[in-house]
Amino acid sequence: MRSMDLSGTWQFYMGAAEDAVFSGDTVRLPGTMDENRRGLDNSANVTVRHLHRDFVYTGPAVYQREVTVPAEWMGRPVHLYLERTKNTGVGGWAVGGASVQKLYHPPPL
Repeated sequence: MRSMDLSGTWQFYMGAAEDAVFSGDTVRLPGTMDENRRGLDNSANVTVRHLHRDFVYTGPAVYQREVTVPAEWMGRPVHLYLERTKNTGVGGWAVGGASVQKLYHPPPL
């Protein structure tokens, strides 16, 4: 089985997908919003008694990246695994929202 590493720079929007306007903000994946320093600065709330996140955010976020499927993969099933997602789209197609996704690349149009 062949694989493609999708880690790296992704476009990022903090908000709902229907409102997403990508303006050049990017994050590194894998990684959390906290690791990418996205959200509300929470560093003033540091205490020695509690674990904390430096940046906090509750709500939707959109990650986007263009991927080119190698030509030799055409006609074969392609599996995409994503962790901790709610709504996922591929090529404009809504493809579900389980905590771990498994889907096939849609046929060429």
